[in-house]
Amino acid sequence: MKRFLFILAFISAPLISVPLIAAERPLTLDLLNAIKSTGDQFTALESKYPDLFGDEDEDMSMDEAVIFLKKSKAYPDIKDILSSNGIDSVEQYYEVIMRLAAGFQHASMQQSADFRNYDASLKQLEDHIRSLKEGDAHPEIISSMLEAFEQMKGAKTMMNKASAADKAFVANNLAAVQGIFPADNEEPEY
Repeated sequence: MKRFLFILAFISAPLISVPLIAAERPLTLDLLNAIKSTGDQFTALESKYPDLFGDEDEDMSMDEAVIFLKKSKAYPDIKDILSSNGIDSVEQYYEVIMRLAAGFQHASMQQSADFRNYDASLKQLEDHIRSLKEGDAHPEIISSMLEAFEQMKGAKTMMNKASAADKAFVANNLAAVQGIFPADNEEPEY
């Protein structure tokens, strides 16, 4: 998997319908540093297992990715990396990433001027898509609009699934979280 677990989680997180697990382990800066270190070490596995990191795996669900990784020849190394960073399992790694993504989504939307009008924006986009379909618009345009609509709905769903504790942690530590996971214009290599 080309960008491995971290980027998979952030790309697919808004589209995931499974509820986030109630946090056994609260988010902390130490935990996030461990997650980042784990991601960095996973990235290093690309050279050892080049066949494992192909583009075809980027569309896997998180459940499929967990099963895939557990069956892979890299799994003993993955387990060692997780253990060395104090992460109990691939599932826990994903859970923390999902919780962080949900908390970050919430913090980002709270800072957005459009947040208060988010539901209205969703409704407008849905109405626009309906009118495009009725007006016999080009299928690629409709498909693109539907994808944007689903991403917006997914982002809102993800934000709503974030626990109060995770939302508060990310909001109160936003600068530190962004320092650990900088939001440059490139996809992170985790």
